[in-house]
Amino acid sequence: MSDPVQPPVFSGDAPGEPRAPGARADSRERRRGARYGASLVAVVLGVYLVLQWRPGPLLSVGAIDPLLAAQVVIQLALGALLLAGGLAIAPASPIRTAPTALLAVVVIPLAALIVHLRVTGALPGRPIWLWTLLTPGTLALGVAILGWLVVRGRSPFLYVLALGAAIPALVRFGLLLAGVATPVIWYSDLLLSLVVGVGAAWIAAGAARLMRGSSM
Repeated sequence: MSDPVQPPVFSGDAPGEPRAPGARADSRERRRGARYGASLVAVVLGVYLVLQWRPGPLLSVGAIDPLLAAQVVIQLALGALLLAGGLAIAPASPIRTAPTALLAVVVIPLAALIVHLRVTGALPGRPIWLWTLLTPGTLALGVAILGWLVVRGRSPFLYVLALGAAIPALVRFGLLLAGVATPVIWYSDLLLSLVVGVGAAWIAAGAARLMRGSSM
């Protein structure tokens, strides 16, 4: 008797051709990587929009320009939604993505409300350092770092890295006290936020590799 003929296994991309298990795994990995890439772009863009948010048009003493006011509101809303959406589309379980996305859409508008209440006198002006920390930009950076660590499945011990979001805010506070020009403060704030965000992600990734290596 002749041996039974085994069906061929192909890894081709033509329609109808069966895929080898390795090809399916590679395809899943590519989709996973693409989702991580899209998630990262959305998170970075969202944080950038919130960092560049300036509430001045909403706080003018005279008549408020409706177009400028709409621009300010739309920019903040778009930044918060991009940050939340970026965390939501990360290839992780909903248990990880949903809370972080919800945190973004709650914390950022709340921080904007705090800014409005403080400037209009509804909240006390001191302590200034506290209000410096409770700005939309600072909290957006903190939420982005914390959310990224959560969706990447990093150890909860590493969540403390999200406190690094306070560094740009405290430096900004010091520059304000020193009388540094506003454009310099804006650019330094943006640069420091980038360094802190990327640094936190790298530190967490390095720590995760060390933990995996020590457990083997």
